[in-house]
Amino acid sequence: LERQAAGFEASATQTTGGSTATMEASQRARLQAANYRYAAQEWRDLARDSQVVIGLSTPGALTDAARAWLVTVASPPQMLDVRVETLSAARVLAAAAVALGGLLALAAALWRLL
Repeated sequence: LERQAAGFEASATQTTGGSTATMEASQRARLQAANYRYAAQEWRDLARDSQVVIGLSTPGALTDAARAWLVTVASPPQMLDVRVETLSAARVLAAAAVALGGLLALAAALWRLL
């Protein structure tokens, strides 16, 4: 955009003459150059002030784990890493079986004491 604006500015300065058509063309080229420069500055500001939010999640587990990173143009390169520790279903079932067995053993011991 900046190069195109410079091209319009150059064409505006090259048009010389006293006729109204050339003066109008020169004025149009200058306006177009100003518009292109403004658009180029807007794009530069947008690129400088932009940010990206990257989110990773692990759906379907017992607990949904998620992490988000905010990355800007000035952010240093970084490795995005998610470590999730969830309960193993087999361990939960084993703990429940041990607890149920302990409860039955306690009930049997109390029954014998009667």
